[in-house]
Amino acid sequence: MTFCCTGRAGVRPSPWPTTASRAGGWGLFNIVEGLLGHQILGIHHVHGGPHQLWWDMGFLILGVILLVGGYLLQRSGQPFDPGATDTPSTAAGLLHYRWSTA
Repeated sequence: MTFCCTGRAGVRPSPWPTTASRAGGWGLFNIVEGLLGHQILGIHHVHGGPHQLWWDMGFLILGVILLVGGYLLQRSGQPFDPGATDTPSTAAGLLHYRWSTA
């Protein structure tokens, strides 16, 4: 299975691009759904009651955090090179290196 993804048998692809895409997509969904479903159309709210606006704003803020975090995680990733033998100097690169050489 890993051969079809990386071109080499036994080499695992990096999980960071997938993790970044999931976080960014989840954040984008939260923003769109929060604005349309909660604010514009008023179909439902995160938590109904006297403080529902604060709950809805928290939902939107979480969406922004996930979107920005996913974007930053995607940008911080290094290209995957299964033939590289040098060790990385950053913490994110070290995680990438350990995952790809395990």
